[in-house]
Amino acid sequence: MLAFRSTFRRSAASSRYVSVNITHATLTTARPLPQATSTQTSPPPSIRPTQSRAASASRRYSTTKTENPEKGSQQPSYESPSTEPSEPPHQNKTFVLALLLCIVFGTYTTLRSSPAQEPVGFDQQKFSKCTIISKVPVSSTAYIYTIRPPFTNRFNEQWQKGLWSLEFKQPQLQVARSYTPLPPRQGDDAGTLRFLIRKIHGGEVSTYISRLGEGDVVEIRGPTIEYELKDEDRNGNVDVVFLAGGTGIASALQAVHCFLSVSKGKDKIKILWANRRREDCAGAPKPVVKGWLGKTEVERENEPNAIMGEIRGLQKRYPGRIEMEYFVDEESSFITLKAIVNAVKESEQTRDGKKRVLMASGPDGFIEYFVGKKGDWVGTQQEQGALGGVVKSLGLKQWEVMKL
Repeated sequence: MLAFRSTFRRSAASSRYVSVNITHATLTTARPLPQATSTQTSPPPSIRPTQSRAASASRRYSTTKTENPEKGSQQPSYESPSTEPSEPPHQNKTFVLALLLCIVFGTYTTLRSSPAQEPVGFDQQKFSKCTIISKVPVSSTAYIYTIRPPFTNRFNEQWQKGLWSLEFKQPQLQVARSYTPLPPRQGDDAGTLRFLIRKIHGGEVSTYISRLGEGDVVEIRGPTIEYELKDEDRNGNVDVVFLAGGTGIASALQAVHCFLSVSKGKDKIKILWANRRREDCAGAPKPVVKGWLGKTEVERENEPNAIMGEIRGLQKRYPGRIEMEYFVDEESSFITLKAIVNAVKESEQTRDGKKRVLMASGPDGFIEYFVGKKGDWVGTQQEQGALGGVVKSLGLKQWEVMKL
């Protein structure tokens, strides 16, 4: 009490010292400092007792009571800061570490004992690892891949919505490309999807996929709805003219499934399909050629390849509702302006008050030539862009044009 009073008197002239003393008292109550083991008979001349108490918060000096055997009075003493931390910080750190270990161990035990959450379907942002279960050749450069996703979704919702596609990733280059699933066949496993993919020279994704085989894994995300069915599309009063280039036939066959299996009426679809080589559409009827002496001859059809088998299967399922025209570059047979006009006029002469849709799918150059260049990408969706190309020159009215 004597030392405290003496300190108080010397500090009365300065509110700063009083404040520091109060703060020091509070700190020493919560975290006491160790007692001094050695004393000095008198404080250093340059340091006053109250100043030492004020500086103790930063310099970690402490005062202790010592008895002067000659005077019987108490003198303040000073000790150097301890190089070892006090016990309370060690105790606090030990408690926090133990608490964190308990939380980590409890979380690990809970996750290990809980069953793994199975993904419910494809994600538009995250790629899912899918297994290739079959690879069927169509031509020297094209194959039909059957893949099984890591979930049991039957894709009924997507097939009911309209035309849709999924993105395949090339993992080394971190690029992706969209491919359209082929429509399901009767008897197919509802948990699988099939894709027509051709290896394109310089195509990063298609070249990568062409090297994969049965049992390999491919990463896929999506879906992207490219054409969503509207109420009038389901009423059976729609005619579709489809311009397909190469593997764009996959979108055309999906349109067949979309309009003819989902709608309630007798919709019709006419498909104009162009290929570079005959092997791409092997089994398709060849054009009529003039023989000697003015006779007409039709060359015999080759054995149908896998994609022609798909087309014939759909024609049997929907008799009289699918009309096909084939064009092959190496045979100097091309989709002409006249061919498009004939397809459009045929639709316009059949029924009144119906909806008419002209769709195009294929390589970028094919789409740009016939219906104009596609628009910019907005997120995962590409805008349609302005109408152009051959179809714009026709001046079609009451026709909805879609670029897929």
